[in-house]
Amino acid sequence: MSHINSPQPNESPCTALRQQARAFYGLTVADNITLAFSAYRNLLQQTITLASDPTSFAPAWNKLIKDAAVDLVDFEQGDSMALVKLQHSVAASAELLPQSYS
Repeated sequence: MSHINSPQPNESPCTALRQQARAFYGLTVADNITLAFSAYRNLLQQTITLASDPTSFAPAWNKLIKDAAVDLVDFEQGDSMALVKLQHSVAASAELLPQSYS
């Protein structure tokens, strides 16, 4: 089973988020998608909370909450094709992370 790794102590939060987003592509319907999504969302939320400029994370957060969360609900309701959309939405969220925190 694929899983999302915890951030390493020496890597920036945005680097960890980008790595988690890449790892999300390796997940299959047999994996705990909800847990992996929650891990990514929680790390993003923690990063925003600790950031000196939390508003710079708004595009990434909005993409995650508006698109990825909907894709997750679709997946949880039995739409296995929603996993691909969810993976793309998580990746798009990671692409919207501010470069200044990398």
